[in-house]
Amino acid sequence: IMLAAYVNNSDIYIASLVASVIFMMMYIILKGHYSLYDGFATSFVLLYVSLLMSHILRIKDVNFVWLLYITAWGSDTFAYLVGSTMGKHKFESIKHISPNKTIEGSIGGIVGACVLNSIFINEFGLGVKIYEVIIFTIIAAVLSQVGDLIASFIKRKTGVKDFGHIIPGHGGILDRFDSMLFIAPVLYLFSRL
Repeated sequence: IMLAAYVNNSDIYIASLVASVIFMMMYIILKGHYSLYDGFATSFVLLYVSLLMSHILRIKDVNFVWLLYITAWGSDTFAYLVGSTMGKHKFESIKHISPNKTIEGSIGGIVGACVLNSIFINEFGLGVKIYEVIIFTIIAAVLSQVGDLIASFIKRKTGVKDFGHIIPGHGGILDRFDSMLFIAPVLYLFSRL
């Protein structure tokens, strides 16, 4: 899937997605000792990481990729700073996943990412208007927070603290990029405007 995304041919890309799911399901069926749950779980993992992240490779102008990092890490950083200093109202609906998330932190993350992306566009330009960047950033920052919550939900349901131990004190690679997964397809579409 990642190689097909790098080649950047839509037909090959779609074929790689279909072939990956078919081969994976056939492997599970032919082995016999896997359940249907195993098949769906494996399909989810296959598509969760490779399908979403592969959109980064499809972006023609590499300068747009900076928006991915600025949005995800800027939103995370500002959400933490604002939430830990001014956060008073917790998200009741997600406290079973992330009990310390606050409404103020979420809004602070979105605003912080908008400010950072506005500065980036002002300094380096990308041939896009500032209002387009603000609209993209609001959507992307929300998706960044959703991606982080989904990763937290998966970890809680599977009983793991981190997705890996490659980066001491930070978990695995996926722990650093979980908030970027849902931004990548939106950024790809934004880069094509």
